[in-house]
Amino acid sequence: MIMPFMLLILKLVLVPVFIGLISIATRRFGALIGGIIAGLPAVAGPIVYVLAFEHGADYVRTASISTLAGLMSFSAFGIAYSWMAKHTKWPITIAVALICWFISTYFIHAFEPNLLAAFALAIIGLVVALLVLKVHEVADSGVSNNEIILRMVLGAALTLFVSFASGFASVSITGFLAGFPVFGTIFMVSTHTKFAAEHCANLFRGWTWGLFSYALFFASLVILLGKMGINSAFLLASLISLLPGPIIYLAQKEY
Repeated sequence: MIMPFMLLILKLVLVPVFIGLISIATRRFGALIGGIIAGLPAVAGPIVYVLAFEHGADYVRTASISTLAGLMSFSAFGIAYSWMAKHTKWPITIAVALICWFISTYFIHAFEPNLLAAFALAIIGLVVALLVLKVHEVADSGVSNNEIILRMVLGAALTLFVSFASGFASVSITGFLAGFPVFGTIFMVSTHTKFAAEHCANLFRGWTWGLFSYALFFASLVILLGKMGINSAFLLASLISLLPGPIIYLAQKEY
């Protein structure tokens, strides 16, 4: 059995490391590549994998459906932040964006979507974000090593808060909390404080492309866990989630 504190340690290691990798990739290759990497289930995958052995496949299937539907809330968060960033400073902007996330999550949770509805909500949310958020021509948006370290520390702190809150939640709500915009809060606020609002829109738009991989991972996982063992299901779902990345990159490059 995996003790709760061991699962927390796993989160506290993976989240900061992944934040650092995304920051470096975005600085080196741009928002699109950073977004594609950010969309990979490099953090959620291992955590959900541990939960599958701790609580069983049915627990993970239920939580995964909520996590999948929660992409609609994440899209609402990103759209709200990108729009508000044009009009006000980051404290009000992040407050409005998080309120949009909570409101969206509340209604989606009340709806109790099945897998098909959750997947549809996720894709609709991502497509709407791509349509609403336009590409902006902006100057270089690199961040320093010190800023990357600060992002990692803040990511760990926010992870602690979300993990504490999830300890009092049901299975489905835990799934939504797994999709709480930890990365979104850290990256959008740090980008907003240093650069123009257009950088926030570019960042989230690149991220949105990557989240198609995230959606594909959880949708595949729900299906596969009902047909095969945990190890095989996670391996195959992870491989499937890699498919959109190269296609999106090549399509955007040609465009």
